[in-house]
Amino acid sequence: MEQPQAQYSSDVKSLQAPDFPQRRARRASKQIDPLAIGMEDELASIYSDDGAVYLTAAPNTPSSITFPNSSASPLPDAEGYERTPKTSLSNQSDQTIVGSPSFGMGKIVNEIDREGHRQIPFVRSSDIPAPFRTSYMIVIFSLTISATVGLSVAALSNSHSNGWSAPFLVGLAEGSGYKHVLFTIPSIVFCTLLSGLWEWTGMEVRRLQPLINLARRDDPEIPEKTLLLDYTSMNVFLAFSRAFYKKDRMVALGAFLSIVTFSLQPLAGALFTLRDVWWIGPDIAVNSLSKVGLNRVADFMDMTAFQAASSFASADVIYHVGPPPFVSGGYTVAEFELPDGDTGIAYANRSAVLSQAVCSAPDSLAMVNQQSERSVWHNTALFGQCEYAWTVNSNATYLFGVATADFAECGQDFASVPIQYRPVLFWFFMYSPEPTAAVVLCTPHVSGMPVSVAVDLATKVTEVTPLQSSPDDANSTNVGSFAYNGLFFDESSLDDTSLARLQSIQQQLPGAVFEAAKANDTLLLSTFSNNGFVALARDVYTTYLSLVAKSVYFVEDQGDILVRVGSNCKRIFLVTFAVIALCGAMSVLVLGGAVLHIIHYHARRGLSIPPQLGTLSAAIWLTAQTDIALALADDEVTPDKIEERLSGHRYFIHNESGRILRLPDPQGRKAAPQMGCKGLRSWFLRPLRKCTAFMSRKHSASSDASLADAV
Repeated sequence: MEQPQAQYSSDVKSLQAPDFPQRRARRASKQIDPLAIGMEDELASIYSDDGAVYLTAAPNTPSSITFPNSSASPLPDAEGYERTPKTSLSNQSDQTIVGSPSFGMGKIVNEIDREGHRQIPFVRSSDIPAPFRTSYMIVIFSLTISATVGLSVAALSNSHSNGWSAPFLVGLAEGSGYKHVLFTIPSIVFCTLLSGLWEWTGMEVRRLQPLINLARRDDPEIPEKTLLLDYTSMNVFLAFSRAFYKKDRMVALGAFLSIVTFSLQPLAGALFTLRDVWWIGPDIAVNSLSKVGLNRVADFMDMTAFQAASSFASADVIYHVGPPPFVSGGYTVAEFELPDGDTGIAYANRSAVLSQAVCSAPDSLAMVNQQSERSVWHNTALFGQCEYAWTVNSNATYLFGVATADFAECGQDFASVPIQYRPVLFWFFMYSPEPTAAVVLCTPHVSGMPVSVAVDLATKVTEVTPLQSSPDDANSTNVGSFAYNGLFFDESSLDDTSLARLQSIQQQLPGAVFEAAKANDTLLLSTFSNNGFVALARDVYTTYLSLVAKSVYFVEDQGDILVRVGSNCKRIFLVTFAVIALCGAMSVLVLGGAVLHIIHYHARRGLSIPPQLGTLSAAIWLTAQTDIALALADDEVTPDKIEERLSGHRYFIHNESGRILRLPDPQGRKAAPQMGCKGLRSWFLRPLRKCTAFMSRKHSASSDASLADAV
């Protein structure tokens, strides 16, 4: 059969010289074997113009070069040409002759490709997918590293400062009802952007992997790893497992990084939380209203302050109203202006006066009834060597009162002490169910000391803690040598109104003690018999003395003091687990991404990536005017036979033409089964076959037994 003449294009300079293939063959022969020097012409004659066919699909089109048919012999006198059968795609098949180099000339082709590989420059940046460009890598690595370092620093700062204060943001979140959304949207948006950038990188790695495998010209790959390989049509989890199975390490690493990015968004959503914490603010200056000092002004001698204190102590016994501001547990604190606000606690270091009533029961108590008057009882109590006697005569059931301890010549000399500083006696008497008496001796004590005070801004309840160091006003702690008893004064210095107030105090205070006793013991039998009035008198009298101290032991002050306000407030916290997990995930992305880019950069060096890769036009261009395209253009090749038609060959990209060429597979491999559903089916196929065989043997045995019985 007469072979058709190859058509040359006048605009292709590389094909105008008739000895161009011979020169390349000479260079190839030198590269094959250094001992072949001098045999260049013989080798060149083998791979001359007669061994390659230049063809066009139609007249007046640029020429292209293809190699002899894969089944043809490399020798020029061998008949290895065959015509492409006429198909519906081309009506000029009888004018087109195609072929591929046989496996025997694969070495020379590879050597020529390597020489061309050294001559062709690296891929231009415009042809490189965006995720592999330097600017893109700078952006994605900068964002990831900055986010990791920034989150770590923010976590340390958040822990050190006990959360972040964002009153406007917290108020907006609480008021709108979208608290979780407002705190999670910014971090989720950022992590979504970062995840998308890394996923784009992994997608491009999966998309370029067939070309990377085709670029191995020294070791062409089977179609399952080149033309039939597709990682982009499956989800990333399946792509990871398939790449791991096929040992495509770059795809496996890229898919793994894509899987890691899935954790960024949920971790970002759990990154922030709001907590109610006790927060103490900075120091603020407020006005001091008083300080400790003996009030030498006689304004309090009108008994108004004493009567108010007595009334408050009595009301506290009955109604449990609690102590007033700046008074707690016998401490009376120097007052200051409270900061504005309805909630919180004001903390300050101040001087205070501690008022204490030291009360004791008598060593013995004797009661003598007057025979002539059954209601008259003479009572005598001994406190050590000091004696106190009082007489009652009344038709009332309960009696109580107060007196000064005018002890003298008994080891105690209170007679020489002014009456307002003497100890006091609270006595009680009960006629029914049987006459019983009780008496308590109470001695007042006051002392100035530094304290730390905490005042609740809402309830004004005050808590006091003694300090070892002295506050600013500790120099004004002189309260005198004696403490006012608050129940007795020199009556000659009082007017009638003040005297009446004093007398009401003398009845009100022991009455408060008696009411406290009745509240605990209705019949008062155990209170009288067990000296229960001692503790009650101490508590009521201490409350009274601490209230009186506000008028007696404090003077006015106009200075400034420092106060700190603590309150329950909502602060923004970083969740520790989310921070650690998120930083770990981004660190994996940085390290794994760096390794991936380095490996992928070396793998794609010299690879000429066609424009619009991933589109049908790029696929057509890669196989245009090659025997691969013509082999698939046969009418007998249906879509389900593509895999069969491509099997039995190994494929690579020709470096100079950029087309995909093939070589016969010496092992004659057929198409390997694809993973996915087929692979899963194969896992269950073996146990299913075993089960079927077992049931078949069992059925056969039962049939043989039935036949034997029938015979």
